[in-house]
Amino acid sequence: LCENQPWERALIMAWRKRGCGELTAVPHSAMRFWDMRYFYDSRIYKGVYAGNTPFPDFIAANSKDCEEFLINSGYPTKQIIRLEALRYLHLLKREGASVTSSKKLRVLVLGDYLESATLRVMDLLSGAYQSTRELVDITVKAHPNFSVESQSFPNLNMEIGGNDLHSLLSECDIAFCSNLTSAALDAYAYGVKVIIALDDKGLNLSPLRGKESVTFVSTSEHLTTILKHFYNQPRYPASLQDQDVFYLSSNLAKWRRALEIS
Repeated sequence: LCENQPWERALIMAWRKRGCGELTAVPHSAMRFWDMRYFYDSRIYKGVYAGNTPFPDFIAANSKDCEEFLINSGYPTKQIIRLEALRYLHLLKREGASVTSSKKLRVLVLGDYLESATLRVMDLLSGAYQSTRELVDITVKAHPNFSVESQSFPNLNMEIGGNDLHSLLSECDIAFCSNLTSAALDAYAYGVKVIIALDDKGLNLSPLRGKESVTFVSTSEHLTTILKHFYNQPRYPASLQDQDVFYLSSNLAKWRRALEIS
């Protein structure tokens, strides 16, 4: 599993020294535009600089986006292989979000592992709620690392979701989250509308950066406008996103081919 942590360089060097054979690096989630761990000056792969930095023989791309990121950064195409995203195989069994007779928008708030990121989301929502309380039903799915208590936000009428993420996604119209959480990918794959809160002091680290159907907000006023817009739109069954999220297959054809398993 590859996150390009420093110890991985030591692993590669030891692997080479022991003559253990080919080594494939497998990023297990999405590559993000501003995650500089995965990107190098393109000159490092060729000419007099080639071989100075320990690299694996191959790196796996688990999506079209991932493959394009690597190619555009100068990574040698002959060293990129396509593999299914094992971490996200559960998406093969997902069902699109249901349609409800309720006029209110069902908003699912996805908490982050960072307290500051979660509070940023909740603060923006609190600011927008005064103008949208008659339009939305709010459910919060907290991250295990930082719980959200309803009494901490007395001006919000909300439910704390106890079900698993995918059950909640199948029952919402909109997912609202920070620009750090990878849960945004699950929401996007389910076909629900995704609104992402930008960090007012940092870069946009969302794995969905650049997706035209994803909305990014930085103020409560903007969030209010977006919620009112979606409230006034017709609602249809969500259309599941497919290969633009991850490479997925139930028979793991790409993995079988790479491992030479019949």
